[in-house]
Amino acid sequence: MENSLWNNLVDKEVMELLIGDLPIKDGLYTNLYKMPYMEGTDIEDFAEQLGISNEEFAEKEIGQSRWQMMNDVTKYSIKNNIMNDFFKNLINKKRFQYLAKQDHIETCNSPLLIYFEIINGLFEKINSILSFCDCHIEYNLDTNIYNISKDAEQVEVMTEAIKDINKSYINRIVKEIENTIRIHDYNSATTKSRTIIEETLIYGLRKRNIQIEANGNINKLFNQFKEVYDIKTGKELDKRVNTINSSLWKIIESIANLRNDNSDSHGVGDDKRFILEERHIRLLANSSIIITNYLLELINDDNGKT
Repeated sequence: MENSLWNNLVDKEVMELLIGDLPIKDGLYTNLYKMPYMEGTDIEDFAEQLGISNEEFAEKEIGQSRWQMMNDVTKYSIKNNIMNDFFKNLINKKRFQYLAKQDHIETCNSPLLIYFEIINGLFEKINSILSFCDCHIEYNLDTNIYNISKDAEQVEVMTEAIKDINKSYINRIVKEIENTIRIHDYNSATTKSRTIIEETLIYGLRKRNIQIEANGNINKLFNQFKEVYDIKTGKELDKRVNTINSSLWKIIESIANLRNDNSDSHGVGDDKRFILEERHIRLLANSSIIITNYLLELINDDNGKT
């Protein structure tokens, strides 16, 4: 199945992104935010790193365009199941050494940050193209593992897999989120931040033997949770408690909307995706963990009251 999904990558626009003909970002600095430009000889060298001999290229039609050459390399990599090597070599930092020699004062970004913006921007662009094929690439720059998966029409947390949520589990998720932020995989950090809240809501409902009515819809799940745990807001409550509760519920709603528009779990086009800075992601992640801990205390409280 995965090989057949990779075939969706064989597309002229994708190839032009890979060889540096098309920009990763539109607007200012389009010439800067591109993959390194690859001449025909560069593509041949790249192919050789993947085990494709120059003789195989020599057999191709004379006058073949650069994007067609890259297309052949991509087809070879898919056929031989070496897409991890394909992307690992493609985004090797050594290919981006030229960034350190350029003046980036006008962008206010370091060469290394620009490198990560180019790489993450590349996958976002590719995924926006693949979204029309109902699939997307998931990637980890730390491990150089790249997978392609079908888009899920609705993201669901597998309730049967949630045995127990405790402080140890939350701390593990915190570390996972921190790792995704460290490698600038902000989309995955967004997904993880939203999912930990959803998992906790489901965990709390299952503790009360309540049937899950809206798996995949965090707002509906939270409304169900509020009713079961008798969470109230209103004039009858202390004003300060009411303000805190109302603010937390607003944050949950915002996190759900943010994840739906900007995470890595759906193919989202550039017209709907917006750029999140690291400070935004950290605020999102920290808010999610605070809310999760609060919900967990409610669940573990015998009275279940706010």
